[in-house]
Amino acid sequence: MELQLTHPYQAGIGRVLGAFFDKNHILEKNALLGARNVNVAELKKDEASAKLVVERQMTTSAEVPGMLASFHREWNQVTASGTVSFAYTLKAYRRRSKA
Repeated sequence: MELQLTHPYQAGIGRVLGAFFDKNHILEKNALLGARNVNVAELKKDEASAKLVVERQMTTSAEVPGMLASFHREWNQVTASGTVSFAYTLKAYRRRSKA
């Protein structure tokens, strides 16, 4: 599956990708989201792709239906993983001067 998205950022591509794949940034972001026992299990990055696996414990964000209550725990182990291939185009825009 291929997905194309356009996101304007106020920083260069190196800084943006650097934040996405910075272990300390990932840990801080998860702490702000209320996760505990966060572990960056795998983090590989080269010029063309990256792989990230983050393990953490989270509380549920929605009420659990009664029939699932026996399976419900206050904290649940979550593993998120993804592989990204980089293919990006940088566009330079020239500001028009006010006349």
